[in-house]
Amino acid sequence: MKKCLTILTMTVLSSFVFAGSSKGEVQRNIKRGGWDVVWGVTIDEKEYIKFGLSAYSGNPWVYFSNYLDRNIDHFARNLRGVGKRALKDLIIRSFKSRGAKMRIGRIEVKAGIATYRRWKRVVYDEPRTRKVKRWINKRWGWWTWSVEFYTARVAKRISLPNHHQPYVAFRIR
Repeated sequence: MKKCLTILTMTVLSSFVFAGSSKGEVQRNIKRGGWDVVWGVTIDEKEYIKFGLSAYSGNPWVYFSNYLDRNIDHFARNLRGVGKRALKDLIIRSFKSRGAKMRIGRIEVKAGIATYRRWKRVVYDEPRTRKVKRWINKRWGWWTWSVEFYTARVAKRISLPNHHQPYVAFRIR
């Protein structure tokens, strides 16, 4: 029993956690082709909780309205000279067309939601057992099978909830 607790303690203490995300790769793909991108508010665990509380209270549309207003304000701050009403209409049209490019004169606009896959890579020492031959008396050649405890270094990739981030991209042609 004491040996098992020792192995379990060593396992917990020797664990390493590495977080990973596809955010950089996704953002590079969206920017590819000369697009200037304005990113909205990231939908992460805090936003999931806000939505959950809003849904629990019976009025999830309050959350969506608030989230849309926060993003429009964020986009408007970063895109000075563009009217809020025009920006809102353009974003809604672009989202309805599922990210299709829209052209206004020489300016191309696309909007969408970037999805970032997330994961944690956990490395730890996992306790294991194996069957080994134990000599009872080497002189007479007596032996028996026995169980041996050992640890093996294991790396696992654990998926986390995805993050999402709306964006509006512009390019002059």
